[in-house]
Amino acid sequence: MRKLILVCVLLNLALYSNSQDAIIKNDYSAYIDSVAKINPTFALYLKSYITNGCEKTVKTENLNPDSLIQEARTYLGVPHCMGGTSRKCVDCSGLVYVVCKKFGAELPRGSQNVGKYGRLILYKDSLQKGDIVFFTKTYRTSKFLTHAGFYIGDGVMIHASSGAGVIETNIWNSKYWNSKYVFATRLSETN
Repeated sequence: MRKLILVCVLLNLALYSNSQDAIIKNDYSAYIDSVAKINPTFALYLKSYITNGCEKTVKTENLNPDSLIQEARTYLGVPHCMGGTSRKCVDCSGLVYVVCKKFGAELPRGSQNVGKYGRLILYKDSLQKGDIVFFTKTYRTSKFLTHAGFYIGDGVMIHASSGAGVIETNIWNSKYWNSKYVFATRLSETN
């Protein structure tokens, strides 16, 4: 486990040092190659995930980052429960699901599935409010993506934490979340 955390931290450091030219052109091979130098196993998972169908489209004309964040904040304090999609209880992808659905964007359930929608944002310094941030290995499963939340700016996300319910958390100031961050997606280019 410590080895995985160290590798994820090193991966996150690499995100700042690589050219974004390849990413802008939707050529992820240069990015994956740079990740492979740090963690070949993680790079294989990432490559498999990306090449098996990412950047699917979803109806976004009613999506506005400020509105998404405002709606997500109305869930602050709602307790966590696996599979939840209501104000009674919600899980991480359930929060993303209900908030986006309110604005007409129909996303699937499960972080692994949600991560297939929107434009991939691989570099932390390219994040914009309203992006959906994704994390790995937050619980035991064979899935690559296990947690999601909305990026609200200044390193902070709003998400459904299994221990605290819907909260705001600074990703980069948290050793736990920083080490498990993978990428983000942007559903709307109006961000």
